[in-house]
Amino acid sequence: MSRQQLAEERDQAFRDIVALDAQVDAGEIPPKTAARLRAGYERAAAEAMKGLLRAEQAGFRDEPDNPAILC
Repeated sequence: MSRQQLAEERDQAFRDIVALDAQVDAGEIPPKTAARLRAGYERAAAEAMKGLLRAEQAGFRDEPDNPAILC
């Protein structure tokens, strides 16, 4: 999985948590259900962040720092 995909997964998990909090505040989702959903979103965010960290430590980049310019 690319760094971009991992970052997108992380960001989506954070957006899901924010939306979940709003739904709980609005009374749309019971707290017990929200806790289960939150745990899944947090797990997804943590896994994506671990993947990003592993990629960074391995020196992996999706694109080179200085791509060749083709003329």
